[in-house]
Amino acid sequence: MKNWRYERDEHLRRVTLRLAKHVREYYEEIGYSHSRFFDSMFIPDDLVSVGISEAAKLYPDRKRRREHVVPLKVIMDYVLDMIELKKDDTEIAGFIAHHTKIVILTIEEAARIDVGSGKQNMPTGWVPYHDIYDRLNKARIPWQRYDGGPINEEIPSTLQAEGRELHEACHPVRVFRHRRNLDEKRARLRLEADDQTGSA
Repeated sequence: MKNWRYERDEHLRRVTLRLAKHVREYYEEIGYSHSRFFDSMFIPDDLVSVGISEAAKLYPDRKRRREHVVPLKVIMDYVLDMIELKKDDTEIAGFIAHHTKIVILTIEEAARIDVGSGKQNMPTGWVPYHDIYDRLNKARIPWQRYDGGPINEEIPSTLQAEGRELHEACHPVRVFRHRRNLDEKRARLRLEADDQTGSA
């Protein structure tokens, strides 16, 4: 739904900044966070819906799927890594805004993406701030932007370099996060087992 108080870019900036703060606080308290925070509950579709496939437009009666061009799980993984790396909320909000985009596909087209890159993964070798539409391109899905602009955006070399640096910095952090989560899960299971033994 359109926000009449703010222009689109300002509305998106405010929404993603609020979301970055929410994810940080939730992660610090609970130790994990859910990718659905990036869905329409927090980010209205009209702020991030950028286009539609030619098939979905040509055959409006076909079943469709809102496809996040970068899977929400991928975005969340990088956001949690950035929190661990002590990135500030403004930088995290910019990352969310850049990578959270929706293209409307037919169910058949969405299935092609799921089989190819996978529903929760980007293609091998992808790094942040590079081609966010890589999954659509790999699946050879023709689509068009609502604003009529080019579907292959030119990404400044400085932003590409920033994406590569972020990717390299995040890898060891993610390994650490997964190990810590596994250790915490094992500790919880031991406590539960002890509680059951004590109450028996």
